[in-house]
Amino acid sequence: MGSIHYKMMSYWDEIDLIRVPQWTEKEGSRMAFARYRNTYLPSHLAAKIKEEEYNPLKVINVEIRTAFNSEEFDKRKEIQRLIDEEEGNNHLPF
Repeated sequence: MGSIHYKMMSYWDEIDLIRVPQWTEKEGSRMAFARYRNTYLPSHLAAKIKEEEYNPLKVINVEIRTAFNSEEFDKRKEIQRLIDEEEGNNHLPF
């Protein structure tokens, strides 16, 4: 093998690896919520991240009407119209 292989092998011999126990799902969620990974960043980048505003994405459901789903599309639209009409106008005198 070439000299690069031997240089790499000698490099790995010098590294002390620290064994880290596997975390549970609950611990992982807690670390994610606390943004634990940001602790690895240099302080100026961590401060910049804290300054940023969180703007969640707005999800828009889009349904494409096709010949295949046209009847189901019309049925759901009519049901929604009836629900909206009932909630907005109950025709009660009081």
